[in-house]
Amino acid sequence: MDALTRGGRSLVPLAPAVLSALLLTLAFAPLGWWWAAWVALIPLYTSFANAGAVPQTPKKERDSRSGTRGFAFGTFLFLVGMFWMNEIGAVPWFVLACIQAIPFAILGALAAALLPRLPPWARPFAFAALWTLLEFARSYGRYAFPWFLLSTSQTNSPPILQLVSVTGQWGLSFCVAAANGFGGEAWLAWRRGSPSGLAVRLAAAGIGTPTALLLSGLSVIASVQKSENGLPTRVVGLAQGSIKKEDYGDSENRQRVLTTYLNLTRDAVLQGQGDRLDRRGQPRGIAFVAWPETVVPGYITQNPSLRGALSETARALRTPLLVGAPEVDEDGNWRNTAFLFDRNGLEQARYDKNQLVPIGEFFPLRGVLGPIYARYGVPDQDHASGNRLGIMDLGGISPETKLRVGTIICYESVFPNWARDDVRGGAQVIVLLTSDQTFGTSAGPRQHADIAAVRAVETRRWMVRAASTGVSEFLDPSGQVRDALPLTKRGVLVHSVTLRDDRTLYVRWGDWALWVCAGIVAACVIAARRSVPSAPEFASEAGSPPEQTSRRGKVP
Repeated sequence: MDALTRGGRSLVPLAPAVLSALLLTLAFAPLGWWWAAWVALIPLYTSFANAGAVPQTPKKERDSRSGTRGFAFGTFLFLVGMFWMNEIGAVPWFVLACIQAIPFAILGALAAALLPRLPPWARPFAFAALWTLLEFARSYGRYAFPWFLLSTSQTNSPPILQLVSVTGQWGLSFCVAAANGFGGEAWLAWRRGSPSGLAVRLAAAGIGTPTALLLSGLSVIASVQKSENGLPTRVVGLAQGSIKKEDYGDSENRQRVLTTYLNLTRDAVLQGQGDRLDRRGQPRGIAFVAWPETVVPGYITQNPSLRGALSETARALRTPLLVGAPEVDEDGNWRNTAFLFDRNGLEQARYDKNQLVPIGEFFPLRGVLGPIYARYGVPDQDHASGNRLGIMDLGGISPETKLRVGTIICYESVFPNWARDDVRGGAQVIVLLTSDQTFGTSAGPRQHADIAAVRAVETRRWMVRAASTGVSEFLDPSGQVRDALPLTKRGVLVHSVTLRDDRTLYVRWGDWALWVCAGIVAACVIAARRSVPSAPEFASEAGSPPEQTSRRGKVP
């Protein structure tokens, strides 16, 4: 393998890590080749599992080398997969990649210490459990940035995605990682000349995992679609103005933005006229029209004319408006807020975003990094987070058409707990207000949009995604896109959604799959402490290994 060398001796063979990173990026937008995720980690896995095959190398050095491989994997994954971060600067893009690579370095060191001490059949499970716990660690806390989770790579394969309704995103990530582990073990078994039956069985396990999920998922989707029949429905509209923040400018331009969205709202209501009767022949009208995150050109609570325009539009159209707006509270705190105006033009509810974006809505270590932030034009004040869920009641003409929505804003869609908690609180539909315009027409907005499918399946709810410049879309409870507006297109979407009150196993039980992963790791650690490292299989690093034999003969 290609490697960094010094004096003819290999230091750290990075080729497996780089190859795995490049393969995994294929599974995400813009390509979205979901099947690539099921084989992408095989090179990385074999380098971890084979860490004990290098003789006369201290254990700490082997673990360190595996940690370096993990770091290289993470760095290349984020540099290549998040090339769109270059839109805000090469330095932030590179720094983010290096920071996100640190957990993968820890994974490499742990895997190299554990896997060689386990039998081949157990190693894929240990690797998958470690990987899944790593994903949880990357998703936890105020500074979390859980991009490129293995579960998210499967959004273009709705049948496979159905597993997350039971296990959450963690169970699907576990399955993808385990399948890669079985594929890696099959390769190792073939290389070391093990009985052919062992390699075949391991390969069958690797191939059988996605196949079983695919086939069972088809049945689940059919069941979900059948369950939609007979449920009450409401018609929902959304507006995508496709106006960039730099186009807001002065008061005249801001008025133009407001006029654009008010006109789009009227268009959406007119399109919904054809669905004004429910199944009993009763009039009902469009349930609401959603505007994207922070598109309202001003502070609603401090601008009476702006509030009046929104209120009058809702009252004149007899249609509730759910709009995203910047806000300043009475204490001077900046907030990212969703306002609901009812059909009478009254402000009925508001929701302040809880999960803020690091280095976007808040900036850590201001006392230390303040001068650097100032150089890049960073605001001198952070946003304040909310402290409650975004559940809003929109009412209805009849009890059957009363609607309760769960509102999440932008970055919150990356985390499963916000949508899950809304559904536990009674939400029948999830509404996501977002703005990805900073990243233009790059893969970033598409990658973010794909994550919404995971939330839809986990909760079995319709997802209404209103984005300022795209991608706006309606996703059904099986995670499939039913209608969408592409990037940069101005327009409206109107679609009928069902009102569901059922709860998936994941909504009821939460992150139970993580406890299973923790149990697997604990059991493997106990087993490893009672064993000795596996016999060397083949040398993946340069040195002077003893003569080995494979089905090809002697390996020099």
